[in-house]
Amino acid sequence: MRFLPQDRILPQVYGPLQDQYPDAGVDVPLHELLRMTVSLSDNVAADILLRLVGGPKAVNTYIAALPVSGFHLQDSEAGLHREVSAQYRKKLV
Repeated sequence: MRFLPQDRILPQVYGPLQDQYPDAGVDVPLHELLRMTVSLSDNVAADILLRLVGGPKAVNTYIAALPVSGFHLQDSEAGLHREVSAQYRKKLV
């Protein structure tokens, strides 16, 4: 999966992937993005995965098809970094 320059979250946030490749522009195996997201809570890797699946709307559509309630996703990590108060918003209807 391609780590694009626009995937970087600047100024610096917690992201071992971004620390390793500060200029981006590299291919990263899917298993490594998953490992970094789940095991290291890597914000940049999480956003790359979110981009690859189609963004928050695609995730919400998928989750809505499952027997899961009380879950919604509105923002990427980059979005939350730009607007910290966004993490406290109520669900959009």
